[in-house]
Formats: sequence, C-alpha cells, structure tokens
Amino acid sequence: MTLRELVEQRFEMLEAAIDRRFAHVEQTIDEFKKSNDDKHASMNEIKEAMKDQAALNITRAEAEAKHESMESSIDDLKIAAAKMEGKASQTSVFVGWGLTVVSIIIAMVALLHGLLK
Repeated sequence: MTLRELVEQRFEMLEAAIDRRFAHVEQTIDEFKKSNDDKHASMNEIKEAMKDQAALNITRAEAEAKHESMESSIDDLKIAAAKMEGKASQTSVFVGWGLTVVSIIIAMVALLHGLLK
C-alpha cells in the first residue's frame, strides 16, 4: 500500500467518523428541538389555564366593593326588620276591622231588638 492510498484511507475514515458525529449531533439537536417544542406546548397549556382562571377571578377592589354593597343591603334589611317589629301585619289589620264591623252590627241589632220590645 502506498503512502497516498494510506492517506486517502485515513482521510475516508476520518470523513466517515466526522459524518457519524454530525449525524449524531443533528439527531441530538432534533431531539432537543422536539423536547423544547413539547415543553413550550405544555407551557402554553398552563398559560392558557392560568389566563382562564384569571378571567374568572375578580380583583380585590371589586371584591371589596361587592362586600360593602352586600353589607349595606344587610344593614338596610336589619333596619326594615326592626321597623316591622311591633307593627301589625296587613292581615291582622283586616281581621281587626272585620271583627269591629261585625261587633257594631251585632250591637245595633241588639239595640234595635231592645227598643222594639
């Protein structure tokens, strides 16, 4: 084997080794890209979920405003209930008026009965 053939053989061996290395590097890069894409997809899903959750939440200022509004409504209801205590209901008033009318009619009948006797 001549020196030239030996050099060409070594050169081809080196070239094949370099090609294998480049193929391995390309494969590793492709795997990394796929892994990175999967990671980004997962992160986008999490980001969307957090965005959806944030859309459902209200701010502290909104919550405090709603709380104050409810407290005001509760206070108004307490005041209305306190005013209603001791007062007769509408039904009680109508029953009272009905009994009064019936009593007056009975009294008038009794008076007329006594006078006509």
